[in-house]
Amino acid sequence: MLALHDRPTPVPTGDDEDDATRVWQESPIVDGGAGMAAMASTPTGAVAHDRQTLTEPRVDRDTIVGPPALPLLLRLKAGWASFWSAVADAFFGGPRVSERLPPVPPPRSREVTGISFGNIADHEHGEFLLLEVVLAAPLYQRAAIEVAREALAARREGEAAYTNFVTHLALSRLRPDKDGRVSVVRLREKLPHLPYERMILPALVRLEEQGVVTLAQTRTGDPMAEILREGVTHVELRVPV
Repeated sequence: MLALHDRPTPVPTGDDEDDATRVWQESPIVDGGAGMAAMASTPTGAVAHDRQTLTEPRVDRDTIVGPPALPLLLRLKAGWASFWSAVADAFFGGPRVSERLPPVPPPRSREVTGISFGNIADHEHGEFLLLEVVLAAPLYQRAAIEVAREALAARREGEAAYTNFVTHLALSRLRPDKDGRVSVVRLREKLPHLPYERMILPALVRLEEQGVVTLAQTRTGDPMAEILREGVTHVELRVPV
């Protein structure tokens, strides 16, 4: 007589066969019905041992495993390539210079004679400036960048602030005479495109109020002329731009 644990596992038959098959297919130790034959020939006492052997290790799906870190040498190579790519974009990439400049102005009329800074249009003055900057020494090219930056900032503050800056800069670039003053005649020659009565003189008065310059005025005895600052002859620069 066979021992109790040596008896073969009964195979379900009849109406219970479908239920048994469904139980085996849903079992975590088999894939579908592929494990039924092995399970039928396995002693009952060995089932628990086989479950431990066939069961796959549990993997937590919520755990995200990132890619392995790159070696230090590869990271250095990638950073070096990115650096030279940025350098190439800065020096060789981007739009052409002409695409960042104003449009080329129309040709000047042949009827206009006596060309001077006083009667050159703004765009023609600008075209002259562009070529002069290119032909200037590096020292003045860097200075032009600084001056242009300050001029743009002054323009954003309004016309008065911009005129103050232009006048202040012109005075700062004129060498004073032996008395430490700059004549108004020389200042007007330096700024021929600015009207004196409407722009330069009001700028000088504002700069004097700010303590930047001191104005020398001819005394005529007319109180109104002194109030209107008529007869200003020289400017003493106290604070350079």
